[in-house]
Amino acid sequence: MFRRVLPLVLIAAVLLLSVPFSPSDGAEGDQYHIEGYVAGWNGSGRVPMEGVSVTVAIPGSANVETTTDADGLFSIATPSNVGLQIKFYLHGYSIVTCPNTEVQAGSEFLLLKLSDGIYNKATKTYALTSAIDGMQSAIMAASRGTIRGTVSYDDGVVSGATVHLDSVEGGASYSVNTNSNGTYEIECPVGPYSLRVARAGFDDSIDYNVTVDAQMTTVSVTLKKAEINTYFGLDSSHILMLIGVVLGMILAVSAWLISRRMNSSDGVEIIDDSDSDQDDGLKF
Repeated sequence: MFRRVLPLVLIAAVLLLSVPFSPSDGAEGDQYHIEGYVAGWNGSGRVPMEGVSVTVAIPGSANVETTTDADGLFSIATPSNVGLQIKFYLHGYSIVTCPNTEVQAGSEFLLLKLSDGIYNKATKTYALTSAIDGMQSAIMAASRGTIRGTVSYDDGVVSGATVHLDSVEGGASYSVNTNSNGTYEIECPVGPYSLRVARAGFDDSIDYNVTVDAQMTTVSVTLKKAEINTYFGLDSSHILMLIGVVLGMILAVSAWLISRRMNSSDGVEIIDDSDSDQDDGLKF
């Protein structure tokens, strides 16, 4: 029996050895690192940009994210080095240039070209940029954008509507009113915002999540007429107006009656005493 089993064991061992070993995703041997520096301008030269959010998108896997430190350095670990994309974000700033990347139309992510960077095989680290004082660091600059749109309803445009724009990250808030054509326009730093519209006689709009970038952003809003409750054929505003008129008339009549009573009490009363004079005549 052993002689029968032995050939089968040998064949199985040969087959296993012929299959290349590949560590599972997430194992220590699969971790790559992407490092680089992000800089800005202060008028005299490049300065480190601290707090920049750096996100790497990985095909078939969840995004990974980190932030730059006080020196503008970021280091991010990924389980793959194929088909990666990278995004830099700081409220009010836009990425101007980043080496070893390629701009993608219609996307806020840059396509990583790791083969053009410096690779340390021992540590599996890709140096995406040079140091801050080098010529190949990622550069971000303060940037502003414009958001505009039209506010309307079923029967036309809505003038005088208030458009509120609030930064999702807090600290920045803007408000403008629509003009006679129902249009509005707001200039603000680039970044994510929440937009809502309000106007008397209409239901408030929902909150719209919008991202303002260096290009023109358009958000148009359609409002719905508010339902008006009526009582005896009058809405609440007309009822309040009628109550005010009635109270005014009551006050006016009351004031007139009081003034009449005061005038009558101050008058002079004339008494006819001719009869009493005859009765009290002199007798001889």
